[in-house]
Amino acid sequence: MKAVVSVSLSLVFVGLATLNVVSILESSRSANSPRTRARAIALHRAGGYLFIGLFALMVWFMSKRLIGSPDGVPGDAAVHVDLAILLVPLLFVKVMIARKYKSYHSILMPLGLSIYVISVALVLVRVLPYALGKINPCSSMAKYSPVLLVVFCVSMARLALRPVSSFPTKAPIPSHSFQPVSKPRSDTFSLELVRSEVQTRDAKTLCFRVQEGKQLIAKPGQFLTFHLDIDGKQVARSYSICSSPLKTDYVEITPKQTTNGYVSVFLNDRATPGLIIKASGPAGQFYFDEKLHTELVLIAAGSGITPMIAMLRYIEERSLTVPVTLIYCVRTRQDIIFQEELIRLSRSLASFRPAVTLTAPDPGWNGQKGRVNKEFLLERVSDFRVPTFFLCGPGPFMQHVSELLKEQGVSADRIKQESFGGKPSVAIPDSSRGSSVAFVEFSRSGFSFELIGDQTLLEFAETLGISIPYGCRQGQCGTCATRLLQGRVTMETEDGLSPEQKRAGFILPCVTRLEGSISIDA
Repeated sequence: MKAVVSVSLSLVFVGLATLNVVSILESSRSANSPRTRARAIALHRAGGYLFIGLFALMVWFMSKRLIGSPDGVPGDAAVHVDLAILLVPLLFVKVMIARKYKSYHSILMPLGLSIYVISVALVLVRVLPYALGKINPCSSMAKYSPVLLVVFCVSMARLALRPVSSFPTKAPIPSHSFQPVSKPRSDTFSLELVRSEVQTRDAKTLCFRVQEGKQLIAKPGQFLTFHLDIDGKQVARSYSICSSPLKTDYVEITPKQTTNGYVSVFLNDRATPGLIIKASGPAGQFYFDEKLHTELVLIAAGSGITPMIAMLRYIEERSLTVPVTLIYCVRTRQDIIFQEELIRLSRSLASFRPAVTLTAPDPGWNGQKGRVNKEFLLERVSDFRVPTFFLCGPGPFMQHVSELLKEQGVSADRIKQESFGGKPSVAIPDSSRGSSVAFVEFSRSGFSFELIGDQTLLEFAETLGISIPYGCRQGQCGTCATRLLQGRVTMETEDGLSPEQKRAGFILPCVTRLEGSISIDA
């Protein structure tokens, strides 16, 4: 009877160990949604404490059986004891890292796998001889056991040799009234929508698989430009990446639907798994660099949270100890994008301090209320001399916050801003206006046109139907960067250009005014 109880406890012990391994693997699986990963972490935590409790019970039974034994400890029992002793410090270290030293989270996976291997060995060293001794040599189990062993080995070999895929089998592509852009840029690549997750009533996270053979190398906070043909109309829109850039085989964006948002409405209402689209990038100078930024203050409004989430996920996966303060402003509780993910990250990152403020709170809201003001910043940021401030949201919001930061002595080089604007209305040049005349040669397109009127170079190209990719239209993102081959121009800002691009003679057409005739590589 004692042997049956011991074997039963051992099997439950191995079962819990297996459950813990599966749950921790699922929690780190990039293709799973944040909600699924959070549930896997909760299951792993509960299973882990049950595992430790059962282990303590088994050690107690072992001690009672062996203490005072007149014959000493037999060989197999000695191995059993050694494995149990080895398991104790590993469990202690794993619990300490999980609960207190969260900056070392990266070693939890190898620790968990080591604990699983030792746990299985701990059980098999005693249970296997007992089970084999109970088998009749003439029984069917003994007769067919070699065949079962061969089948098991072949199955494991096939599983090991099968190509790895992070996503489910490709779904059939539904018929839509859109196709990828007919003449995409040469540096575009394909993305396939594999799943979507509703965040709020007007925002949805879309997860895309990157085309086979392509690895997406991005920096945390950068964006992609999507090139679509919707109902016969070619459009390009830029969206911040909200997945960790360490995940190179897939990418996530979270477009927020706006009233007149042609593309955002399409992505939220009509995009379904199987959709194939073209994208270019990543691009943008708005990103976290762990070598330069020793402390972060992230200030976002509305969908401006998306690049911040990418930064936070990157910090978590790299187990960085950089202090991060998040100030997130939305209208109501229902407008909080990534609400569950922010709760999870606040538990996972020891140096992360999130603060959500509502401008139109409901009576039951106990958090911060009102818009971001000087008092709120002083309450949340103790020292303005060290952090790098990342701002993302509507233009007026960022301008207001930027002015508040400058009042506290924050230099402009420590204030990073990101904003994606829509395409403004563009007027056709009026030849009756008495402006100075300049010619623009689009060398790649083979055209030369006279520029009349006060337009940016991008606006002028759009009136002619010449495609120059764009994102923010404010000189910040760098999407429209184009090489100036000849002539002189004036730019309102050069923030969107890297030092290499500046040396190579690139300009930003969205904020470029002509000083005379020019030639550009477009």
